[in-house]
Parts: sequence; structure tokens; C-alpha cells
Amino acid sequence: MARRGRESLAGWAVLALLALVSCDRGEPPRQVALPEPRVCADLCVSADPCKVGSCDEHGVCRFGAARPGTACPEGLCDDQGACRPPVWCDPKTGLCWQDPQKDAYTSTDVGLRPEEARGYCDELALGGFDDWRVPTIDELRTLVAGHASTQLGGSCGVTVGSETGDGLDPACLGGDEYAGPGANGCFWLPELGGSCDKPDPAVHGHPLETWASDRAVDEPERWVAYVTFDTGAVGFNHVCSYGDVRCVRTSDDKPPAQCGCGPCSSLGSASSPSIATECDVDVCPQSDKLALTIRVPEKLPQTASQLLGFLYTDADWEFPPARPPDGGTDTNQVLSPDIDAGRPLTLEIPGCTYYREALLTGAYHLYVHLQLEPKFPPLPVDGDYYYGKDVAPLVFPFDGQAHRQTVKPIEITLDPVHTGCSGDADFACPDGSCVADPSSCPASACDSMPGDDDVVTCRYRSSFVADNCADFPAAAGWTEAEVASLCAGQAGADPATVVVTRGESCLVEKGGAAGKRRCAVTSDGRPWFAYGTPGFVCTTILGGADQVGPFCEAY
Repeated sequence: MARRGRESLAGWAVLALLALVSCDRGEPPRQVALPEPRVCADLCVSADPCKVGSCDEHGVCRFGAARPGTACPEGLCDDQGACRPPVWCDPKTGLCWQDPQKDAYTSTDVGLRPEEARGYCDELALGGFDDWRVPTIDELRTLVAGHASTQLGGSCGVTVGSETGDGLDPACLGGDEYAGPGANGCFWLPELGGSCDKPDPAVHGHPLETWASDRAVDEPERWVAYVTFDTGAVGFNHVCSYGDVRCVRTSDDKPPAQCGCGPCSSLGSASSPSIATECDVDVCPQSDKLALTIRVPEKLPQTASQLLGFLYTDADWEFPPARPPDGGTDTNQVLSPDIDAGRPLTLEIPGCTYYREALLTGAYHLYVHLQLEPKFPPLPVDGDYYYGKDVAPLVFPFDGQAHRQTVKPIEITLDPVHTGCSGDADFACPDGSCVADPSSCPASACDSMPGDDDVVTCRYRSSFVADNCADFPAAAGWTEAEVASLCAGQAGADPATVVVTRGESCLVEKGGAAGKRRCAVTSDGRPWFAYGTPGFVCTTILGGADQVGPFCEAY
């Protein structure tokens, strides 16, 4: 009873207070509205344009990086959710770079041709400056990080004034894909933003290169220097190819221009009627063509990665070729080809250049390569199949006068690729024969072999040869560390298999065999010798002299 009385008195007190307030205002009593409860969606908004919030299943707000390329006050959001200014200046070189590069985070961007890249940079206004340009190859190589041979000053010979062949040096081929120190594994300085994985529309499974301004001095009308930042590779590509561009300017320490209320940037133009006229003409429909029926001699252990069918000029022919093709187009690279024993593949190869701007005239060799595992560059390895060795060239046009859209049917069977010994006979003798027991190898052709003297030797496995062996005379200044680094960087080499020794030279092991080949190479002015290297690798990639043994003299 007492409890109910206290409750009644408290309730009357509240009503009296409300009445008093109401009287003071001269207004009738009102109901006080309580605020609506706020939910996760109301709170999950960031003031940072490079951060985006989302509610999880428990109604908890989680913040993550915005889509790369989103506009922010200082430039564009990167893939880490940070706002990057549109320009980065390198204190070591005095060069200021567009950062990130053009359309960096647009995966569907097909890139620009070299002349279009030049027009884009010439008309670019960014960060208050309008003196942007396409970088030279030496400038572009200052951005390479994580691969010593292609950084500026490295052993790769592609520089201002280089020839196309300089790009075939193994030192220029780069490292493992996306294993660099930059964002997402790009082989560039960690300070840079952008992406290095935009697909090349003309080369399946390969990203866009980044253009330099330099032309190859031997063929300036066709070949332009580049860096591919997915591997750090350096080389030359055709003027009708598409690539990425990161414009540069030389810092002069002047303050940026005042741009008022508007953005201090504008996109450059990519138009260039002259190059479009040259590269967009397609003469291939008028060409003579090969109609191939391609067979394999046995059942394949798996679905192949790709099949390549191209034409190479007779004057520069090496089997297998280790350079871009002279004939055939991008349609002659077939991914996951439907071919197996009893199921041939048909392929038409037009008698025109890869970029479709010219018809073929003269003698050309047909080369076909069935690649089981994806590998770039697509050089043949054990388990693959190929065609073209010791086959006479074809002459275009077929009638010797003019292309008349004539179709020539050809049936071929691919040969298995064998570069080393395997199975029960897995030891390779100096003469190239394979035996189970090394003591069964043929005797040396030299009456007395020279001593090892002081020779640093490396042995390793590669996609060309299963038992690569190379000698480095210590008298020339070679150290074990230098030898290990050089061998690991060779084309197709498996760095994990590199073994460096002293006093166990390839010369003694292999040099006495009649007919044995070695490649005499000079790097940084110092000689070294690779045994068993295929001729095309020696002359085209290593730039060495292909020699035939026996080699019975000491170094």
C-alpha cells in the first residue's frame, strides 16, 4: 500500500512539472520525440575518399581500400588505399614521373602505340607543368628495381643508340613474373604507384610493356625500346605494338603554376594520323596462305598450353628461332589447342607480317612449336613438340610474281623436343651421347688433356640444355660470386640448380670430344666459355662465337 502511494506521488510530480513548463510557454503539453536509432549503414562512411566502409553480417562497420584510381584531393587512390599525388620526383636523378602511369588501374586499357604515347605526353599537363615527354630508355631503367642486370648500369646492353639484337642478351630478359619489390610484385621502385599487369591485346598471357622514346639504330622505322615491369625485362618492340606510358620531366625546382579553382592537370591527346595510317592497314586478306594440318606423333600427357606457327626469313634462320617472327599474325598463337594423337589441328598462316602492314616476298622457313607448359619467352623445352629443322624454305608469293590469295595445303607431324638425357641413360658424355655409367663414355679426342689450372666453373639446368657447363678463367678476374650470378641469369636457367666449383673445368670434362661445341663469350671485357650451348643461343642471345672441338689447349 505504501509502495503504490509513492509511485502515485512521483507520477503526479512529473505531470505537475510538465504543466508548469507548458504554462510558462503558454503552449499545451507536447510529446517529446526520441531520436531514431542509427544503424551500421549510417555510420559506415569514411571522410577519406580512399577508404570504403561495408557492414558485416553482425552489423559491424569494416573499412577497406577504395577502388584503385578513385579521385582524391592529392591525385588518385592506390591499391593500398592511400591517396597518391599525380607526380613523384626521384631525388637521386632529378626526374619527376607521372605517378601512377596513364590509366594505371584500368585493366581494359589496351595501351598506346609509340607515336601515340609521344603525343599523349607532349600534350599532358600535370602538377602544374606541361613539359612532359616519353622517357629515354636510360631514364626508364632508373625506375627498375629488384633485377640488377636491367637496372641502369646493369649488364643488359639496351641503351640509347642500341640495335635490336642487344635486346636478345640474356641479361635483358628479366626475372620471375611479379617477383619485384614494388606494389603487386612490379619490378619498380617502391615509391611508385600504378600497375604492371594490364594484358597486351596482341600477345596472349603477356602484359603491356612501358615505352621509351628510343628507336633501334639498325631499324628505327620498326623497333622501339621498352621495359616490361612485370619481370624487369628490357628490349625492343614493333612500332605497331601497344604499350603503357609513364611520362617524365626534368625537375627544375620551379614551383607549380597556380591553377585557380580548377585541377592543375589535363589528359594528353593520343591521336597521330601518320602512325594510324601505317599500322591500321591490313594487307593480309590479299596474301597467299599456308593451310596447315598439324599432327603429333603420340598421345599428349596433358592439354597443351599453346601452339605457335610462324614464318622466319631464310637469311636470318636459326632452329629453333629465338626472336620475333617475320610472318604470320596473332591468330597463329593458339591457346589450349585442341590437338592430340588422332586429332590433328588445322591452322592458316597468311603470307604477311605480324602487324599486317606488308606482304612477304622471298624465302621463309616455317616453324611450329607446341608448348605443353606456359613459359615466356616460348622457347622449346623437353616435353614440347616442334617442326622446322632441316626443312627447305617456302618462297612467297607462291607463283613468284604476286600474291593472289592462293592457299597451299601442307601436312606436318611435330617432333618431340629432346635437349638432354633421361631415363636409364641419364648421363651426358662430352660427345653428346647418353649412357648409364660415365665410364662408358667414348675416349677423348685429345692425346693429353690440359690441366684445370685456376678455372671457376658453373653447372646448371636450363630449358635449352639439361647439363649446362661454363668455364670462367680466374686469371680474367672472375670470382665465384660473379659466376654464380651470371649463370643464374642465363636464358631459361633454373637458378636453384646452379653449382659453382674450382678445379673441375668443363674443358677437361667435355672439351676433348670431337665435334663438341662451345660458345666463346665476352662479358664486361672478360672471356668465358659455355659448352654444349646451341648455335642459335650462342650467336643470337649470347653474342658469342660458336666453336667446334676438340679443344685440347688450356685457357
